[in-house]
Amino acid sequence: MSIVEEWQVMRVRVDGVELHYIEAGAGEPIVLLHGGMGDYRSWRAFMGSFGASHRAISYSRRYHFPNRNAWNAVDHSACAEADDLEALLREIGVAHAHLVGTSYGALTALAFAITRPQVVCSLVLVEPPLHPWIRSSARGAAVHDAFVSAIWAPARATFEQGDVRGALRILIDGFELQPRFDRLPETGIAQIMENAQAMAALLSSVDPFPNLPQRDVRALRMPRLIIRGECTSEIHRLVCDELNTVMADARYLVLGGTGHACVQQDPSAFETAALDFIRSTARISVT
Repeated sequence: MSIVEEWQVMRVRVDGVELHYIEAGAGEPIVLLHGGMGDYRSWRAFMGSFGASHRAISYSRRYHFPNRNAWNAVDHSACAEADDLEALLREIGVAHAHLVGTSYGALTALAFAITRPQVVCSLVLVEPPLHPWIRSSARGAAVHDAFVSAIWAPARATFEQGDVRGALRILIDGFELQPRFDRLPETGIAQIMENAQAMAALLSSVDPFPNLPQRDVRALRMPRLIIRGECTSEIHRLVCDELNTVMADARYLVLGGTGHACVQQDPSAFETAALDFIRSTARISVT
């Protein structure tokens, strides 16, 4: 894994939205979409390796550092983020790209793919929060409701009380099934705090996890790789299993010994799997 220490941060303003991004390399583009509490810096350790064979692009989604966009979070969701991605690609001259997303970035990539399939060469989806999908079964509904009552609702209430750090602690500890937040270095916590507005947007939204139609996801034909952590929470495991059922011909990889943050917990295994998959798609014609 190669670490890029310095890069030029670029800025575009498209459709009234400011977006910052970095890129490395040349060739067929790979767009990297970070998770809910990350930003373009989340992929800095992968820019060298992805950029060695492709044009690697990592950007900060609408409410993430260092973007300064007007607050309009009543119905903010991955669907709005997908519109932003379309505008960004148009502005920087990308007609086709591989999309690699983790957590909410993966949900954004999937929302983009079902409405603009002709743009997407392949999809790498790491634990996209398709939470509504599991509510049709009794077990899934119970797990979903437990997530809302134990993690999402308390985090929202804590944000509303003005305790931003406390709300982020609830989310991170809940996602990782352990008290991880307070064990992070202060530099890591500071970076998470710089993205607090993005989580506030989702916590304030009436539709933070849009119910993407399964028929549209099933109809996707570009190569797809689903990745989850072996030790991830039950809600993410159930979602990924359901996604694998819907995407019956997709590849499905479980990274051993990792949780929801599997990309950061085993970066070498993730990097190898994602790059090998993307390289293999060069032999596949996408229609």
